[in-house]
Amino acid sequence: MRDAELLEESTSECSWLRNQQLHDVTVSNSDELQRVLETDNLVFTADLMAKAALHRTESRGSHYREDFPDRSSKDWDHNVFWSMDDSGEAQPTAGRYRQDPNESTQVLRA
Repeated sequence: MRDAELLEESTSECSWLRNQQLHDVTVSNSDELQRVLETDNLVFTADLMAKAALHRTESRGSHYREDFPDRSSKDWDHNVFWSMDDSGEAQPTAGRYRQDPNESTQVLRA
């Protein structure tokens, strides 16, 4: 089950792991470096998943939020694309993804 409190806690924990724990890890060989980089990528992915779940204020399919138990097609009938801003923070953008090979633009921003 998900709710805003749990998701915000998850993003805080991921931020702490990436910025405090993984940032200052001492490595002595390439295997250790690879493990640290892989762990950082996993924590980054977990953080982005929690931010995306926090951003979507509805329940849909396997994405169920206790604080938003109903589906809201009126507000969420679109795709959400994530990109990094200049400060390195992930930011959501609404859009539509069209899978038409004849279209030159596949992503249409809302």
